[in-house]
Amino acid sequence: MLKKTLYPKTKRIPENGPLVTVTEKMDGENLTIFKLNGEIQFAQHNWIFSMDEMLSDDRSRISRCKGLKYWAKNHKEDLERDLVEGSAICGEWMRATAKTYPAEVVEKDFYMFAKANIGEGPDGLMLTNIWWNRDLFKYPFANQAIPDYIGVVPLVDEGYINPSKEVLDAMYEQYTSKVGGRKVEGFVICSNNVIRKYLRMRKGKPVEYHEDWRKSA
Repeated sequence: MLKKTLYPKTKRIPENGPLVTVTEKMDGENLTIFKLNGEIQFAQHNWIFSMDEMLSDDRSRISRCKGLKYWAKNHKEDLERDLVEGSAICGEWMRATAKTYPAEVVEKDFYMFAKANIGEGPDGLMLTNIWWNRDLFKYPFANQAIPDYIGVVPLVDEGYINPSKEVLDAMYEQYTSKVGGRKVEGFVICSNNVIRKYLRMRKGKPVEYHEDWRKSA
């Protein structure tokens, strides 16, 4: 006779459920900045640039993100000091579209929406441990504080119930009114570290949300 429990205990549901956060989907360019082997690197547009390549005068090696080269030059020492080895920050590069936002909304060039780790995988560099929880955004930084030259995407709402389309529609109307009626591309909804998009702008015009179309179509 063997004493052993085979069937695991059933977990209890949390009293409040997972926290659901709704953030504004900013209309920028996807950019990841990471530190690996002591070197700052930039990943965007299907390319990865080292800091030296970013600052190079060789145009074939210059980032297509408007103004990123000059921002990288200005914050090179900051990034080398502030980012923890093996850490990555993911976000929106806003220089090209900043003029479509009020100055108080986009006062920085880079806005975080996730943190991650970077390392070598079977197919080369890969991101792991990606988190969209805003409370964790401080951990890629050496002093566990987001530096003042980096922003965080605006928070719209948070609670313990996944919002339906009808709730998001109402939330969108309230939010756009709150921010002065400016164009808002949509929301990103995060629950249990899973994100989904709710898009309301198509070719620069507000439209009804549909899950089966892309904003550029």
